[in-house]
Amino acid sequence: MSAVIYTHGGGRMGNQLLTGIHLYALQCEYRHRYMVFNWTIKTYLPYFEQRGDEDQNTSPAHSTAPGTWQCKGREFASRQKIRLAHLVAHLVPYWQSIVVGNIPNRLPRLGGLHVDFLDLDSVESKKWLAEGRSLVIGGWPVRCWSILANHEDAVRRQFKPAPQYWNLARKNVGQLRSVCDLVIGVLVRHTDYATWAGGRYFFEFERYVIWMKQVALLFTKNKVGFLISSDDKLDVLSCGLDCVVPSLGLGEPMEPKHYLVSFSELAQCDYILSPPSTFSALAAFIGNIPFIATYEKAQRITESDVLWGLQEIRAHQHVAVAVN
Repeated sequence: MSAVIYTHGGGRMGNQLLTGIHLYALQCEYRHRYMVFNWTIKTYLPYFEQRGDEDQNTSPAHSTAPGTWQCKGREFASRQKIRLAHLVAHLVPYWQSIVVGNIPNRLPRLGGLHVDFLDLDSVESKKWLAEGRSLVIGGWPVRCWSILANHEDAVRRQFKPAPQYWNLARKNVGQLRSVCDLVIGVLVRHTDYATWAGGRYFFEFERYVIWMKQVALLFTKNKVGFLISSDDKLDVLSCGLDCVVPSLGLGEPMEPKHYLVSFSELAQCDYILSPPSTFSALAAFIGNIPFIATYEKAQRITESDVLWGLQEIRAHQHVAVAVN
């Protein structure tokens, strides 16, 4: 059995999880011929249920059974381990080292094929996989969108947040549902969004309030409630939202609530209203709910801004900046 080994890649939970779901989908697609090893995501595995998919005959992410999507070593693979893996794959026949994007300063001179983007569903990648060639991959982005589309349900089961986060979030969202019949999750990104993408997707909370009122007008037959998650302290209760019922859902570091609770809360809403963000896009994917994109200050929310599924999210001109 051949192997796909993912050695390193940047980003926090959202980016690590996005790479992880693509690699797990790859495991589902080639489960009888390949073992997929992800060295970078071990830190985040305890946050998710890590259940195998009996229909796909894949094993849980922490298992050691054949056909497993595994995580080996320490929290992050050592530099020496990464260098050795890529060197071996570069020199040994029927192995291929692939370095994606910019090489971190701490990992100079990695041998192998250097590319800006790796599509594991491309013609060249399919050729490698058909040959049974083992791949050692480092960097990002690494994607296989069409393969992921074939295994979305299995991926959702694998990466559903663990019960200690999911059940608490269900209780929090349930309190809002007791007074509303439609719950919209809102992600307000401030801290790093002041500089990310040149600050293009940083919006003051007052702008979100306007959008929330516009969203409520799309559902005039419903009593709409909004659950607001943010990385900033917001004066939610005095924002003048007389047509909605706000509920505050802050994750670390602003409140003693884990960010997986906020992630789970968003995933259990009926819609998510958010600027381009891997965090909220993946919450919409895990919850299998629509994503309402906010991307311009002068934007007026209409039904055309409602995106259904991760494939529509990645095709959106602005949201694609975060997920592609």
